[in-house]
Amino acid sequence: MLLTHYTKKPLFFIIWFLIFSSASSQVKIFVDPHTTNSIKGHLELNRQKYFNISSGGKNFEKAVGNSKLLKTYLDDYKINFGRDLGMVRSQVKYGNSVIEDANRPGYVDIERLKLKIKPDNSASKSFKLRWNNLDVANHEGHNAYPNFMEKYGAPKKEDEQYPVNNEAAAELVTTILKYGFNDFNRPATYEIVNEPHWSLLKEQKFANLHLKVHEKVKQENIETLIGGPCYSVGYFYKKNYSNLNNFGAFIDNTNAKLDFYSFHIYDFLQWSEQKKDFSGRVTTGLPLEGVLDAIQNYTINNFDKEVQMVISEHGGYLSKEETNLVPQALATKLIGPKKENFKYEMTRRSITDRLMTRSAISNTMTFMNNPHIIRKAVPFILLETVGWNPKYYATLLVPKNYEKGNAWQETANFNFYKLFSEINGKRILSECENPDIQYQTFLDGKHVFVVLNNLGAKTETIDFNFTNNAFKSIEVKKHGQNKDFTPYFKEETLQSLDDFVLEGRESVVIKLTYNSTIKIKNQVDVQPYYSKVGQKILMAGEKINFPIKVSEYNEAAYATLRISVGRDNDNAGKQINVVFNGEQLNVPIEGIADYLQTETEYGSTKIIKINPKLVKEHNDIEISFSDGKVGGIGSVVLRVGLSKN
Repeated sequence: MLLTHYTKKPLFFIIWFLIFSSASSQVKIFVDPHTTNSIKGHLELNRQKYFNISSGGKNFEKAVGNSKLLKTYLDDYKINFGRDLGMVRSQVKYGNSVIEDANRPGYVDIERLKLKIKPDNSASKSFKLRWNNLDVANHEGHNAYPNFMEKYGAPKKEDEQYPVNNEAAAELVTTILKYGFNDFNRPATYEIVNEPHWSLLKEQKFANLHLKVHEKVKQENIETLIGGPCYSVGYFYKKNYSNLNNFGAFIDNTNAKLDFYSFHIYDFLQWSEQKKDFSGRVTTGLPLEGVLDAIQNYTINNFDKEVQMVISEHGGYLSKEETNLVPQALATKLIGPKKENFKYEMTRRSITDRLMTRSAISNTMTFMNNPHIIRKAVPFILLETVGWNPKYYATLLVPKNYEKGNAWQETANFNFYKLFSEINGKRILSECENPDIQYQTFLDGKHVFVVLNNLGAKTETIDFNFTNNAFKSIEVKKHGQNKDFTPYFKEETLQSLDDFVLEGRESVVIKLTYNSTIKIKNQVDVQPYYSKVGQKILMAGEKINFPIKVSEYNEAAYATLRISVGRDNDNAGKQINVVFNGEQLNVPIEGIADYLQTETEYGSTKIIKINPKLVKEHNDIEISFSDGKVGGIGSVVLRVGLSKN
C-alpha cells in the first residue's frame, strides 16, 4: 500500500491504525524512507560499533597472508576489529620490560619500561589508511600483575589475584597505554580484567582499582576509555531480576564514574532430544533488550544518567560439550555418518558456526536498537587459532585438515559479516507489530536497507507498507538454517515484495534501490523515559505503579512501552497485566516465550505499542502478573518518538 506524504503528526495515527488495529495472518511492517528516526540524536549507523571480529587487528594482514582474501574481507565484507586480550599480562610475561623499581618496592621501574616497550608498527600504509584508530576493546587477563606486587584473592576464588597497591597498578597500565601503542592501534576501551569472579563485584577494593586506573589515565590525557567489570554473564533476569543487584553493586561502588560498564552475553545451548532442537539459556534478542533497559533504569534512578556499555564478547555456543563443537554422535543424527574427508568436518563445524551467528545476529539487532548506550559490541568470532588450538570452535579460518601451514578454509561464521556487509546510512522510521521479529531500517542515498531477524521458529509472511514504493530493484540476502541445522546463505533478486516469506530463525537484508537520492522530509528523535520505580519483585497478587514523566509529551508521534520481566520457573507465567493511564493494554506474548524458559527461570521483554494520544506528562503504568504469583520487573521504559519538524 502506498501512502502519500504527510505533515507532522497525522500519518503516525494512520500508521497506528494501519498496523495495529487490524487482524491479519500476515505480519505488517511499515517503512517510511522520507522520515529519519534517530535515538537520542544517534542517526548514522556506526559500523565500527557492531560488525567486528574478535581480533586486535595488528597482525591481521600477516595472518591472512593473501592479498585477494584481504580485499574480500576488508572491502567486500567490510570487517572491523573489536577485541584484544591481556595488555598488561603480555608485557609482564613476555615483554622483558617489567621489573621492580629498586627505589620503590612494589612499583614497576617505569623508566626501564619506557625504554623497553615498543609500539607495533607492522601494519601496512594501506591498512592504516582505512581507519583513524582500530577501535579495539582490550580486556585484561587474570593474574596479570607482576609477582613483586602485593595481591589479594577474590573472596570465593583465592587463586584469582589482584594488586593491593592501586597506585602502582594504575601507573603500570597508564604507561603501557601511553608508550606501548601508537594512535592507530591504541585500545579504544580497556577493561581491568576479563570475566572476574562474581564475588568481586561487591568488593570496594575491586572497584577502587578501576577508579584509580580511570583517574590516572585521565590525568595523562590518554583517550582510551576505562571501564568494567567485564562480567562473564548478562542474564540479570534470574531470581526475579534480583541478579541485577550484583552488577548494580559494582556501579554503586564506582559511583557510576567509569567511562563505561560491561558484561559478556552468550546463549548457552544444548541439544534437546525431546525438542529435536538446540535450546538452553537464551538471553539474546528480547531478554537482552530488557537487560540493557534495566541497567539504564538503575543508573538513571540512582545517578541521574545513562551509562555507556561495552560488550567485548557475545554470541552462542554448545556450553556442555568439551570442545563446544557438535559431537560426532549428534552429527551422525543430523548430517549422516562420519566421512573421512575435511568437507564432512567443515559441515559438522558449520552447525556450531550457525549457533554462533544466530545468536550474534540477534544480539547485534538489539545493539543497533540501542545506539545511544552501546559503545562497542564484538561477536566472539576470532580470525584463526592455529597457534594454540587449530580446532577451536569460534574462528573464521581453519587450516585444511587442521594442520598448520595448509591452505585456509573459511568457516560458516563468515555469514555474519556477509549478511551485514552493505548496510549503512541513516536510521529511518519503521514499525513492526510482531515482537518475535527484530527490525532495523536505514537510508543511504538512493538505497534503503530493511534488516529483519526472525527470533522464532515459525515461518512468517510479511506485508510491507512503504510511503515510497517506487524502487527499481530489490536485492535480498538470506541467512538461516536447514532442517539438519547446517546454515545457508542466499542472495536473490526479486521483482516484488508481495507476500514476502521470512523463514523461522532466518535473517534477511533487503536492499531497495531507487532512481535517485531520497529526500528527507520529516525527522523523529526517539527519547527513552524511565520509570521512577526501578527493579522490583512483585509479591503474590501485588500490583505496582511504575510512574514515568514525559516532558515533551506534546511532540509524541509514536510510543513504545518496554517492560523487562524475570520469573523463577515455578512462577513462570508469561502474561502480565498492564494498565496505562487507566486504560487496559493488550500485551502480546512473544511466540518464542516457551523457548526462552529454562528449567530455572523465564526472562524476556514485553514490547507494547502505545497510542501516542494516551501519552501525558505524568503517566501511570500499573503492572501485575496475570497468574497472581511472584515475579520480577527489571525496568519500565517508555520510548517516545518526538516529531522534530
